[in-house]
This record gives sequence, C-alpha cells and structure tokens, in this order.
Amino acid sequence: MSTRNASNEDEPVIENRDQLVAPMQAGEKPKSAWRIGTEHEKLVYKRDDFHAPSYDEPGGIRDILLSLQDFGWKPVEEGGKVIAMSGDDGTVSLEPAGQLELSGAPLENLHETCNEAGRHLSQVKEIGERCGVGFLGLGMWPDKTREDLPMMPKGRYDIMARHMPTVGNLGLDMMLRTCTIQVNLDYSSETDMAQKFRVGLALQPLATALFANSPFTEGKPNGYLSYRSHIWSDTDPHRTGMLPFVFDEDFGYERYVDYMLDVPMYFVFRDGKYLDAAGLSFRDFSTANCRSCRAKSRPRATGGTTSRPLSRKCGSRVSSKCAVPMAARGAGSAPCPRYGSACYTTKARSMRRGIWSRTGRWKSARRCATQCRRKVSPPASPAGARCRIWARTCSKSPGRASPRVRG
Repeated sequence: MSTRNASNEDEPVIENRDQLVAPMQAGEKPKSAWRIGTEHEKLVYKRDDFHAPSYDEPGGIRDILLSLQDFGWKPVEEGGKVIAMSGDDGTVSLEPAGQLELSGAPLENLHETCNEAGRHLSQVKEIGERCGVGFLGLGMWPDKTREDLPMMPKGRYDIMARHMPTVGNLGLDMMLRTCTIQVNLDYSSETDMAQKFRVGLALQPLATALFANSPFTEGKPNGYLSYRSHIWSDTDPHRTGMLPFVFDEDFGYERYVDYMLDVPMYFVFRDGKYLDAAGLSFRDFSTANCRSCRAKSRPRATGGTTSRPLSRKCGSRVSSKCAVPMAARGAGSAPCPRYGSACYTTKARSMRRGIWSRTGRWKSARRCATQCRRKVSPPASPAGARCRIWARTCSKSPGRASPRVRG
C-alpha cells in the first residue's frame, strides 16, 4: 500500500467531477516517456523460531527499516514511528502484518526493474543476517493463523481491521496473511488506457494460474493452488471483482471516476491523521455532512480510499489485488458482457488447479503460456544478454533466477 507523508492545505478542494478527471488526462504520456513501476511484498520471519516479528521487538520490523539507512534510505514517520523508508529506488513500506514492500521507481524496461529488485533483495538479505530474519516469497503464510501475526502501527490499518469483517469474511486474511506483486503502466491516451485496462482484467485468470503458490493454510492443504486469489473473492465486494463497464465501448476516464465516486471510503487523511470514514462514498462525503470527518475539513484531493487509483506514479494500474474476475458479487459485478461467464469460470478454475486449469480455447493455462512464449521473441538486454520473460531468468547472468511473482 502507498505511504502518505502529509496532507497539504494548498491542495485544491474537490467541487466537481472534472477535477477528478483532469489528473488522468494530465497523466497521458508519449510512448517515449512510458515507464514501468513495480511493487512487490515479502513475508518476514525470525530464523530462530519462525515467528513473524513484531514492530518493536529487537531485530523486528522497526530495526529492519532503520537498517536500510546504511544503504542511503531515509525514514518516513507517522505518529512518531518509522513506517517506511524513502530512497532512489522508491519506497520500502509495510503491509498490515509487517510484510515488507518495495514500491519501486518508474523505470524504462524490465531489465532495470530486475536490477532494482536485485538491489533491494541484496540489501534486505544483508540486513536479515544481522537481525536474524528471513524473507519468504509466497502468496500467503503457509502456517500462520491470524492470531500469530502482529499489526503494524499505521493509522489506516486500525480502521481497515474494524471495517473489513463487516463487508467480507476473509478481509483480515488479505491484510495479515497475503503478499502480492503489482505493476504500474503508463498510457498515451484515453483509448490506450482503456485498452490496457481491458487486457489487464482479461489476463487475470492466466496470471493467477501461472503464479499460483499459496496451497497451504495453517500447515494444511487448502484445496487451492492460489488461496490468495480465493481470499479476494470474500474481502470487500465494493472494491474487488470484475468491472464489467470497462469492456463497454464508451469506457473512459469519466466512467471510471463515476465508479470511484461510489466506492465506499475507509478513511480521510487530514493534518497527518487518518479519520474513520468507513462505508461513506466520496460522492456522499462531498455532498452531505459527515460528523466525524466533514466537520473538520472540506473534501480535498487527499481524501482516502484504498481502491486502487487509475493514475499514480505510473499511470494505469494492472493489479492482481483489485482486478480479479470473480463470480458475480454485489452491485456492479455482473458477468462481463464481452467475455461472458467464462471470465469467472476460468478464474475459479485457475485458483484451484493453477497451470493445469482449462482456459477455454486452450487445453490448459500451461499450454496457453507456452504458445504465448513461442510468439514472443525475447528482447536483447543493453549488454546483449537475452531476457527470457516467460522463463526462469531475467538478468545478465544466465543462472540467476528472477524475482518470484506471488500468486
């Protein structure tokens, strides 16, 4: 999740929809200026007894963050506590139970992304040796219960932990027990954004199948190869699942803003504090009275919701956390009009069977990926090495494995 440093009194008051559309239009870039921004998370455990370290314990999460100062990172505080580190490679932040996340910088290509991830992993592994911790690249804790896991001292997490159980059964599992990888992509126009959004949604079942690696819950098989994806089917129907209107011909910035205006918020960020606004949509917040939040300030651009923004540090976002085609759940989750119920059927299969799930015209996701790989010629890296995007390497060194994607 992103880390907000401070609210800004100079930010404009949101008074109409056009003000929310304008940043998306301003985010358009020529192809020559396109960048890739990746975010990836890791589970953290103590090597002596394999427990998940708390924030304050010796060699715990706080000490891990502060140790990054040795590599040039600078602390970011909230309420007097260090909750992130900022540096040239982006931001290292915390998920609710201490999962360590690198929100990388906007980069030109996959080779730079691979190098960035390599630098980060090298740093945290060195710190891990000092603090007695290890890092696990999985989609979900294979053995921990909710009660085994700590909660990090970030204001938004208390609000989310209270609200999640009211809208789904597995929201706390999403917060505490899962990890993921996400990618931010730029776009050149409204049409280009819409096309990338549609492709990202349509590819979700295949991505789930290819990178499924969360088959255990509390030390036992759970019946899924990607239980992490299953968790998102019962987290919060207002901000998860397929977005059918994305496949409409008239989809664009305004349609997305209309959708976001009616997604219930979790919080409002004011004067360095998170104010509970759970269940109140931004549309209601901007037009009605909110005793706990509205009385203190008018709605500004810093108003909070944990739904993923279309425009952030790298334009449109294809996220395995939010763009998950699930069985129809709640308002606005009807089967995709273009792809029909096959989207949901394929996603459900990929959760359970991974690369062996059937994907419609292909016999299995594995065969689909193989055919895609044959059609894609791996590009040459700046140093002349081959980058095998679909294979096991993505570096100048033929034997060096690429960062594993969490499923």
